[in-house]
Amino acid sequence: MGVTRPVRLALMGAGGRMGQAVREEVLLRHDLELIRLLGRPQAYTPHNVPSSAAQGTSPLEPLTREALETVDVLVDFSSESGLLETVPICRMTRTALVSGSTPLGPDAGHLLDELSLHVAVLHASNFSRGMAALLSVLPGLHDRLGPRFDAGVIDVHHRHKQDSPSGTARNLEAAWVRSPGALAPMASLRVGEATGDHALWIDGDGERIEIWHRAWDRRVFAQGALDAAVWIAGQKPGRYGLGELWAYP
Repeated sequence: MGVTRPVRLALMGAGGRMGQAVREEVLLRHDLELIRLLGRPQAYTPHNVPSSAAQGTSPLEPLTREALETVDVLVDFSSESGLLETVPICRMTRTALVSGSTPLGPDAGHLLDELSLHVAVLHASNFSRGMAALLSVLPGLHDRLGPRFDAGVIDVHHRHKQDSPSGTARNLEAAWVRSPGALAPMASLRVGEATGDHALWIDGDGERIEIWHRAWDRRVFAQGALDAAVWIAGQKPGRYGLGELWAYP
């Protein structure tokens, strides 16, 4: 059950690449209102924020309890350390959380699980609807092909991306393997300004299936995160995923 008025958002990491993409996309939505821009003040300059996203906004403000008391959902595209700052404040203010921060260590994962006892939480390493659909069908493909087929994962991202392999590459491995202790080989390339390419090579006896997913615009991730924010507003406390958001059969 969602709210009937526009969902009020705060954006953590608003000065980063994904934060800027979210700010661009939210201007095209009538079901959302972005009312708080959070992050390091030095991350905001007229040179790194598109003019259309900067209109009607103010420089970034620090994350505080007061900043979240008037919002429905916090959208987080900061970092693991930024996410760790948001969790206790979301709990205090009962603010739902949609996060795409990566990479996350086990401590952050445990904190998200604990937060989900009190508010609705959705964390994803990739908010592309196409990737979410692919992840949902890989277990069935694995079962149909059988044990004579194995797979490897390739991921390509821009040179500034810190985690290698990407969270999405790890999710592809997990969706294919599904066995404790089993692994699929992964290769990563960090070059230029590549937005995000992922491939799954599935090899059998004399044949290969190659599945590629290419994102050439961060808008697809911003759109997915905003869809998640609308959906999660009003949800009961719990840990949710993109499969529930888009309800793939």
